[in-house]
This record gives sequence, C-alpha cells and structure tokens, in this order.
Amino acid sequence: MNFNPNSYSMPATAIGGQVQNTYPYSNGKKTRDANHAQMGTHQNPPILLRTNEVLQLRKKLSMTETALHSAYEVIFHLEARVKELEAAASTGFEDAFTADINTGHLGYSSPGHAGPTISSSQGTQRDPPFKRPTRRHKRTETPEQLFLKPFTNGVPIYTMGIEAQNIRGVLHDFFEDIRKWARFHAKKLDERTIVELSTLPELIDLFVSKSSIPHMLADKEMRQEIVAALIVRHIVTYAVGEKFMANSKHQAGEECQELLYEFGAVAEKEYALKHEICQEQHALYNRLKNQPGYRKWRTDTAEDRCQALLTKIAAFLKPGVHPERDHNLTELYVKGYRIGFRLRAEEAPAKWQIMWPVAGVEVNFQWMVNQTRKLYGDPATTYQKVTENPTKYFVRFAVTPTFTCTEFSSGVEVKTVAHSALVHVGRQGVFSHKEDSMV
Repeated sequence: MNFNPNSYSMPATAIGGQVQNTYPYSNGKKTRDANHAQMGTHQNPPILLRTNEVLQLRKKLSMTETALHSAYEVIFHLEARVKELEAAASTGFEDAFTADINTGHLGYSSPGHAGPTISSSQGTQRDPPFKRPTRRHKRTETPEQLFLKPFTNGVPIYTMGIEAQNIRGVLHDFFEDIRKWARFHAKKLDERTIVELSTLPELIDLFVSKSSIPHMLADKEMRQEIVAALIVRHIVTYAVGEKFMANSKHQAGEECQELLYEFGAVAEKEYALKHEICQEQHALYNRLKNQPGYRKWRTDTAEDRCQALLTKIAAFLKPGVHPERDHNLTELYVKGYRIGFRLRAEEAPAKWQIMWPVAGVEVNFQWMVNQTRKLYGDPATTYQKVTENPTKYFVRFAVTPTFTCTEFSSGVEVKTVAHSALVHVGRQGVFSHKEDSMV
C-alpha cells in the first residue's frame, strides 16, 4: 500500500521550498526491514528533517516573542517608575494654634508677619517662564464606566459604585504626597545659603526663635520637612483654610467671609443657630462648586498660586528647568482646592477649623503626632520616651496643621479631630536640634 500524503490532510502548498513526500512505503510489520533497505544510508526521510526544522524555528519564534513581550513589560514598568520618582520628589499664614484657657477650646494667635517672601542675595533665579500644561490634571480625571454606555443612550456615567475616600484618609494621603515631593526636590544647601535663608520671615514664623534655624537647615531630613511645611502652609492658606476663598480672590470671597463673621458672633451655646449657619455655608459652597466656570477657575488659580509658591521656595530646590516637577506641584494645589470645597460642600454641614501648633508649645498628643523618629537613636526608643512624659518635650515646628470638625445637628457640640498635626519635637531647654540629636 502506497503512502498518500493528501489523505492525511497535509498542506498541498510547499513551505520553504519543501515538496510533497511521494516516497513509496509498504505497510505492515513484515516490510519494516525492506523499507529501511530502500532508504539506503538516509536514517531519516527528508520530510521529517524539514518538519523538525520548522518545529524548532517555530519554537524559537515563540520564545523570542515571549522575551519581547517581557521586555515590553519591563520597559513599561521602568517608565512608570521614572514618572513616579519624578512626581514623588518634584503670603499670609493661617492663624497659629493656641489653647484658650477660659473656654477650653482651641483658639488663634496671628504670627504678625505680612507678605513674607523667600529670596537670596546670591540672586537665585527661577526657571524660565512656566508653560502651563495642556493636559488635564490627573487628580481631576474621573474614569467613565464604559460598560454602561450602551444602556444610557450615550450619556456618560462616572464612578458608579465607588464610595468617596474617608476625609481622614484624604488628608493623610494629601500631606504625605507633599512630603514626598519635598523629599525628592529639596537640594543640599551650602553654608552661605543656610546663613542667608536663616533670616527669612517664613522660617522665623515657623520656629519663633525656639530652635536654631541653621542647624535645622543643615540636617537633610529636617530641611526636607521644612520645605514640605512651607508648601503646606501656602496651600492651606489659599486652597483649604477657612478664608481660602477670600485669599484666592474668588468673586464670592466676601460672601464666604460674611458667614464666618456671622458664626463668630453667635453665643457659645447657641447650637441651633450655629447649625443653621453651617447649613447656609454648605448650600453656598455647593452652589459655587456647580457653577459653569468652577473647574476653570480652580485650575487657573491653582496654576497661578503654584508659580508664586515655586518662586518663594526656589532657593530650596534643585536648579534647572523641571516642567514635570512644577506640574506635579500644581496637581497638588488643585487637590487642595478640591479638599477645601469637599470639607464645606460634600461633608455634613459642620464647622471646620484648621489650627497650626505654635513652635515652643508643649507637646499634646490629643492634637499632634510626633515625626521626630531618631531623637533617642531609633524610632522605638524615641516613641517610648516621648509618649511616657510628653511634658518634657516641645514643638520645634509643625509640618501640617490640626483639622477639627464640629457638628451641631444633634443640638449639642460634637467635635472630632479629622487630622492631627504632624510635628517635630525637641527636649525642653535644648535650643539646637543638632545637640538634641546627639543624646
């Protein structure tokens, strides 16, 4: 019986010059030796050799495609990591945080400085004129639920089923992003620059003569935290604080201020009236947020304020053109405005207070969280000693303020801490941070 290749559905078209096998085979066990004799010295028929070669080539091709796919994944992750690193590392102040002995509540104490600016006699220059990014801010982009589009006649649906992050988590992540940005972009300062920066009003307000500013600037970790504190103060003043609408020159700034004055004039225990004012504020900010030009105002104002901020802290930053760095800080500023409106328009009607711990005050863990990790060599020992007797320690400076939320809907005052101030501490009586860290 002769072998017919077509009966086994082999392709009729020759592959790579390969021709069909027409070698006569005899079927059956008894003819095995005869078949071998007819093949002579060829141990394998040509079709098998070429088939094996094709299989090997296909195997190599598959392995190459797999390796190429893996290479693409590596490139993708490396590019993402580069962007992450670039993003992570890229003026009046709010009233200071004091304690009111008479009422037992947190109060305010104005620092008293007006319009401080950071500059250097070395002639530190800002980057060339900033070109505003054309792409939208990442933090304002909301993914559309595409799978629902066929059922909504083309009307977009956003974030269906996704609950908003708790405000405590929002504030924590926001301030942590600012600290990451400062850690990456703050540069090392030489002695001359340290001396010049030590006399700046912003830093004098930050430390109020309770710590040696040059020693703080010479320490890498403290310098990065100082830059973060300056950024937080600026953003809180213009985007988050109680007076941020007026500070940002919004057209409704005076209307927002009137509600603040009205609330301040209410007697301490008139909770029903306080709740009514909080509801008015809630309605006002909702109306402003839903106005047609709100997003454009927010973006434009954030970009303008961010440029002013970058000019103020230019002496602390690495020189050169850094459009991605500036863009990432602008995104944080936009998020600051989003938080400012969320507190007053999306959360339950309440009185939000933002208070800065004054440098030199005694540490109070009811309102603060210690960020000085190595005061006694290691974080564990430092935490143990500072928490055992906090009265032995004072606040050197605050990186973030304390956020409190007071509700009156139940007929009584209910106050909660939404964010505890992140502070760096020192031992009482020790002026120099350098000496304090040499325990």
